[in-house]
Amino acid sequence: MYYKKVISTVIIAALTMLGAISLFAQANQNNKLSKDQAQQMLQNTGLHFIENKGQVKDARGNKQNDVLYLAETNGMKIYFRRNSISYVLHQTEQQDTTIATDNKKQDKPSLPKVNLFRYDMEFVGANSQTKITPFNEQEGYFNYLIGNESDHIKGTKSYKKLVYHEIYPKIDIAFYEGAQ
Repeated sequence: MYYKKVISTVIIAALTMLGAISLFAQANQNNKLSKDQAQQMLQNTGLHFIENKGQVKDARGNKQNDVLYLAETNGMKIYFRRNSISYVLHQTEQQDTTIATDNKKQDKPSLPKVNLFRYDMEFVGANSQTKITPFNEQEGYFNYLIGNESDHIKGTKSYKKLVYHEIYPKIDIAFYEGAQ
């Protein structure tokens, strides 16, 4: 009974925090989409879970291979690991760019202030060998073209649903948007 209550709370909390606005690029050999078209397409597809093929990195640029899937929403990234989930929220504050010198106001270029908040949810006592299965593969794919061409990550798939199998004895956890 305890696990069912915990799982219900986890699912409600996770689904409450999930939305779907991110940059998605879809292309085939004959048709390439503009950034605006890709964003519009993604907004219409709702929440999706992107496989990690090495594109997830820490602040120092190190690959985070323990992250198996990620989801991006407006103002938040969610990282799915074997026995934990991390929610990273970001808030951007525009800085005052006006300074007064010699009784004159001038615009001074400045970077916005970014606040990051991270919440880690660990499945305490969970099955360390739980299997995570994606379902409902989405059309299109993500490309991460950052750095040298040898570092580009292409053809990254996304899915509409993730299931943690047997996270606890006889308990699976499914993450998805809406009623499925």
